[in-house]
Amino acid sequence: MFEVIRRLGLLSCLLGAIVTFLQPVPLLLEVAPVDFQKEHQQDNEAAGMTLEEYIAQETRNGLIQVQGADWAAFYKRVNDVVAHQAPAGDWQKRRSVGWIAGEALYFNPNEPPLNGIFTQLSLVYEKWSLCYLSLSDGERAQYLSVFSRDLALMREYAPPALLYPYRPFSIWLALAGIAIYVLIPWRKRKPGSLAYPLVRHVILMDMAASVLTGGFFAVPFVVIYNATSRPSVLDPGWIWFTLFFWFVALLGVVLFVAAALNAAFWVEICPDRLIVAGLWHPRTYLYSEMAAYQPWTLKLPAWARVLVWLLMILLLLSRQLMSAIVLRRILRHESSGILITLQDGRKARIWNNELPGFERIPQALEEKRVARAKAWSADIPVESSREQP
Repeated sequence: MFEVIRRLGLLSCLLGAIVTFLQPVPLLLEVAPVDFQKEHQQDNEAAGMTLEEYIAQETRNGLIQVQGADWAAFYKRVNDVVAHQAPAGDWQKRRSVGWIAGEALYFNPNEPPLNGIFTQLSLVYEKWSLCYLSLSDGERAQYLSVFSRDLALMREYAPPALLYPYRPFSIWLALAGIAIYVLIPWRKRKPGSLAYPLVRHVILMDMAASVLTGGFFAVPFVVIYNATSRPSVLDPGWIWFTLFFWFVALLGVVLFVAAALNAAFWVEICPDRLIVAGLWHPRTYLYSEMAAYQPWTLKLPAWARVLVWLLMILLLLSRQLMSAIVLRRILRHESSGILITLQDGRKARIWNNELPGFERIPQALEEKRVARAKAWSADIPVESSREQP
């Protein structure tokens, strides 16, 4: 049970960390002071216009009049930080980056005082991405531009701390997943029992599963968020793209299951019985109750091998080398072990995936005079028969 909880916790935190790391806010407003007088003087095409005519032309698509002490303080600070390059203080994280570094500030539309006019801004943004705000101080009006940029441009100019506000949580989620994986007690195996090496058959497999699951789970977020201005991985136009990569990510879940089985598995060879531990509880098989044992082999069917090859190519193209190597081993490896038929008709399978000391199990069965049936294939059942010693 602990092995299931360990991987469920790790997987949940991993997926949560990916979502919170890649999920941007839906909208940021880019605010900058505007000096129409300076622009009018520099615009040769506006030489025949008065300043009032020039302002009317520039603001014809969207102009909102604002007033009040909150707006006056907002205007003053925006001008101080951007136009006069005054110390930004707690607004430092709002400064634009990239080609317009320091020339604008970014705000969430639900922040005051912008939240008070967001309905009016939304009406303007239905047709245009730029709106102007006008604040009159009694002598002359002051102006701010308020851009609604799409996500592609926000990535270029908006500060990451505002664009991806959930990223601090992603770090804590990743650390929580690692803590769950490490701190949950590992099952103590009895001395002399047969068990898989912890590093090679458990931890490395969990690492490969994490890379595989996380990598393909993240692909729709990265691709769709770079391709659309209002992205959603569940957008009807992209849903099949998302489902395909999330289906591939399920292969990592299969590796998690395999790692959990390896971690919980051990075999104890006792004088009168075999004790086989699994995920839930150990199973006991008395030699006296065994009718026969035989080798048991299972190969991947042709369609599954083709699927694995395709997934390996995808992994190599996405540079997930570790997961590709694990898949290569699965492709080459035949799942084998021993099938024990009990006298009451029940069957017990003990798998051998490079289990150290596995040869001791058939030796013990031979010593206890358990009959050895003919070898059989997983898809060609053969009746068991008891050989006379």
